[in-house]
Amino acid sequence: MRKVFVVFSLILICSIAAGQEKFIPASVAFTLEEKDLAPEGIAHDARTGRFFLSSMFKEKVVAVDASGKASDFIPSGKDGVMESLGLKIDEKRRRLWVMSNKTVADTRFAAVHVFDADSGNLLKKFVLEQKEPQLLNDLALLEDGSAYITDTDAFRIYFVPADLSRLELFLPSDELLNSANGIAASPDGSVLYVAAAKHIVLVDVRLKTMRPIDNPSALPDSGIDGLYSHRGGLVAVVNGVKTLKEVHLARFILSPDGQEIRGRTVIDRGNPLFSVPTTAVLAGDDLYCLAVNSIDVYLRNQMSDREKLKNPTVLKYRLAGE
Repeated sequence: MRKVFVVFSLILICSIAAGQEKFIPASVAFTLEEKDLAPEGIAHDARTGRFFLSSMFKEKVVAVDASGKASDFIPSGKDGVMESLGLKIDEKRRRLWVMSNKTVADTRFAAVHVFDADSGNLLKKFVLEQKEPQLLNDLALLEDGSAYITDTDAFRIYFVPADLSRLELFLPSDELLNSANGIAASPDGSVLYVAAAKHIVLVDVRLKTMRPIDNPSALPDSGIDGLYSHRGGLVAVVNGVKTLKEVHLARFILSPDGQEIRGRTVIDRGNPLFSVPTTAVLAGDDLYCLAVNSIDVYLRNQMSDREKLKNPTVLKYRLAGE
């Protein structure tokens, strides 16, 4: 991102087309005691039932087991992990991908780490070092094990093949990719959906071409952070808005070819538990949103003020199957 515990809250489902609202319940999946974690990313391993949370402030990765018990999976600074952001699980290959970044003096470091999802051993690491702005933020994993990674500050996309042999520039800096953040892939992997500053960009993987998605008026003005594919549509965490009351989770209905937005519903808006939600993860039809993380406190360099920190909290939403 550049970018009290209540058992139940309410989800606001707002049909933009019909102008109607209805409410369904959502639950708090778990909370953590480590208030100064400042987690930005979340991943879920269906095989073990564990969740993984990144940490911007403590530069590590935390694992949360099925009982809600948290422990350090990648301890602070291990294998060069810096301020960690997006992370994803490749369940088939047992890989945990972690993006991390840090600025030291006037040099910007950005890294892709690939760990064994069971042992935590480092499998591969790529590090970019430069003076110009860069921020490896989020990634989309394809079925073949390859990954596409957004660089938010440099407006570009990187690629890592399944054999982890290289990190290469996939799409160079382009205004269409301004503030590229969340990224998702179509079911067949032929199209990438990239959340940029004011639109969702469609990227043709084979041709390496891109354009804004059709019917962009159905999108919020700006501010999509996490972006996920779900049953032929997209789910988004929208936090780049003027007030906390406008922060929301949205679902976009796509055309059969995935090229156009046909509709939008709001899953949750202005939830009193929200503290700048950043990302989410899907486990089947369950959406787990990292809803409370104190990232706003971290970005204001106020982590020493314990009164401003809140326990990291993940909310669970049951999405309709169809």
